[in-house]
Amino acid sequence: MITGFHHTGVVVHDLPAMTAFYQDVIGLELLGEIDSVAPPEGNHTGIPNARRKLVFLGIAGDHQIELVHYLDPPAAPGGTGSHQLNAMHICF
Repeated sequence: MITGFHHTGVVVHDLPAMTAFYQDVIGLELLGEIDSVAPPEGNHTGIPNARRKLVFLGIAGDHQIELVHYLDPPAAPGGTGSHQLNAMHICF
């Protein structure tokens, strides 16, 4: 049974600019930053050993926006893969 939404994630190219947009224009609070390396089997990304920087913004205790910036391999425009620019996901 779904009891709520945790976050919506989007793959971005310019992490500092998107972080500034959500903070300065939208008014969301920076909730956390994570340097992430996917495990060899590619869990969560479908890309083994993918290196990412994750930024979480939102209102404490409410739904969050997760900005995902792929460092290696870098995200590319187009396509439907989980690491393509503008790819999105919802986490319940």
